[in-house]
Amino acid sequence: MNLFIAMNILFKKRRNQIIAGVIIVLALFLIWINFLFVKNCEDNICFYDSLRNCERAKFISYSNITFEYIILRASGKNCAVNVKLLDAALPERDLGKIRSQEMKCYLPYGMIISPETDLSLCSGKLKESFQNLIINKLHTYIVQNLGEINANLLKV
Repeated sequence: MNLFIAMNILFKKRRNQIIAGVIIVLALFLIWINFLFVKNCEDNICFYDSLRNCERAKFISYSNITFEYIILRASGKNCAVNVKLLDAALPERDLGKIRSQEMKCYLPYGMIISPETDLSLCSGKLKESFQNLIINKLHTYIVQNLGEINANLLKV
């Protein structure tokens, strides 16, 4: 009888360990799905669909400026998107300053635009670098065309 009781206790202990192991594996899987899994999008349609629903996704857009977008999560009424500049058709002196920089954009939930099109929704090093490039280009333009600008002002 003692052998039967001992085996029964051992079986219950083993069963509890198996159940605990299954619960831990299931919990880890759910954490991975909800927080770590990122869908890879191959086209704009997939990316914009994920953006509309603020579902975690990664997309690389290839054009004159190559960006990597990662939709992170919903943040209140906004959808957080990380934007990283991978490459651009810029002079190397300008590109070297901004390559691999990132910014976070907080788009209103359901808004379907490329995050970098409205920099007022973004913050980070990449946004600052874009603004510095624009200011430097405007400064150069004004200096190069100062005579023409003065002549036009005198006509008014």
